[in-house]
Amino acid sequence: MKIRLEVADQKQEITLRRISDHSFDGSRHPDSPFDILGLPFGTASEFQTALEQTREGKLFFGGNINGPGMSAEYSTMSRIPGAVVGTYGEAIGALTLEREATLPLTKNPVIAVWREFSPAPDDRPLYHEVVDGLLAKYGQPSFRGNKDAELRWFFNNRTGALREDDDCNRKPDGNRFNYLTNLRHAVNLTSVLRGNEGCGISIRVNLSADDRSRLSSMTIVIEDQKLSHAQSVLRNLDITRDMLESTLKRERKGRNVTPEL
Repeated sequence: MKIRLEVADQKQEITLRRISDHSFDGSRHPDSPFDILGLPFGTASEFQTALEQTREGKLFFGGNINGPGMSAEYSTMSRIPGAVVGTYGEAIGALTLEREATLPLTKNPVIAVWREFSPAPDDRPLYHEVVDGLLAKYGQPSFRGNKDAELRWFFNNRTGALREDDDCNRKPDGNRFNYLTNLRHAVNLTSVLRGNEGCGISIRVNLSADDRSRLSSMTIVIEDQKLSHAQSVLRNLDITRDMLESTLKRERKGRNVTPEL
């Protein structure tokens, strides 16, 4: 889209466009892998291939209604026959930086992955064993509360060092937007994603226990806030471009001039 600006009595023409073939560097992080069930936190195609090798069925990416990225989900969630309430199984998903039409899966970085796990009553591990396993995998958290029902790890996006505060869990910088997932019972991405500037890899875990002190549900979300922040910037660029385009169309229509877009 081309627009003309008048600066200091001089008319200048600039072009606003999105570059289709681009790359983004994710946050730095320690040597320990940030993964869920060994699934890579890399490109969309790497995540898709790894998931399909460990789970039956295929993972399909679909564009978000009002976001630049794509989300994909795999689920075995189902109601146990004869159960009065409760849905059991697992849901695994990922969110990409861009849509496939803009950036192919082989170059499209994953900015967040998640897993929701609700074991059936007879298959539930002890709650404290799950907590101990998470601490062994990810290390001591930046925040732990509500009897370890909330665990958070936040890392610096430049050095990869663990932050000893909960500041990266604040409300996101800038404008965010809603994500609609394919599974209505799955992770509410809008309430989870942050994308705060200066923050890097973030791990959020929410746990719940039944009356036998066994795990009833677990949600893990790993997000690269640096990439999530970049996605927010891309979204704002799209919004600005659309607003400029609409304004130019209205202005030129009033003068009966065909807009140059």
